[in-house]
Amino acid sequence: QSFVDNLVDERRRCVPQELFILTIQLTMYSVFTRRAQMLPRELLDHILDFLHNDFSSLGACALASRAFLYTARYHRFSGRNLSLHGLKTLVNLAVASPGLALSILSLSVTPTLRYSEEALREALCGLQHLPNLTEVRTTVDPAILASYVPQLSILRLEGVVSMTPQKLIDGLSSMRRLEVLELIDVYLDADCADWECRAAPRLRELRFCGGNCAATVSDWLSSEKVFPAVC
Repeated sequence: QSFVDNLVDERRRCVPQELFILTIQLTMYSVFTRRAQMLPRELLDHILDFLHNDFSSLGACALASRAFLYTARYHRFSGRNLSLHGLKTLVNLAVASPGLALSILSLSVTPTLRYSEEALREALCGLQHLPNLTEVRTTVDPAILASYVPQLSILRLEGVVSMTPQKLIDGLSSMRRLEVLELIDVYLDADCADWECRAAPRLRELRFCGGNCAATVSDWLSSEKVFPAVC
């Protein structure tokens, strides 16, 4: 405060009012930025965690100091629920800003039924530009998703109807780094009960909520001697 008082006394007499106000603003911004950079990273992250759903304030913090940039971007863009059009828009932003791409760790992708598989693959191809993306919530066939996000470790698959057991097993088998799997309202085709065994990822956690796939998935994992904690 004494620093500001001294600046006011020295500048007020000799500069126009507009320039005086601008000088104060720039000086306070400089002081704030230096002090923010001196705080521990964990403390800055904890402060911004309180703004996790206030996108306007997060944007202001990102502009206020580079020290806030990564965490502000993480809260603004990670975990967003996107259509294919929204996904394309996000990927375009990430390509133009590599720093933004690194801050996106999780997404929810929900394509509508009117999209063809070609359009779906075209949109999902953009996920290759998000190297730190490890968690996805989606209705997309796991086999298609694994082609573009091989580093995926957490998958929440929901709202899938009439998928054959073999297609589900093949898709999950292709996700070699998968550690946490949640199956929500996944209904398998009852007329195609047979399936061939495939290598299973080394799951740590497995969750079921609704659907009829629990027995099939559990039998498959047991045959591969994979015994995750079932929640």
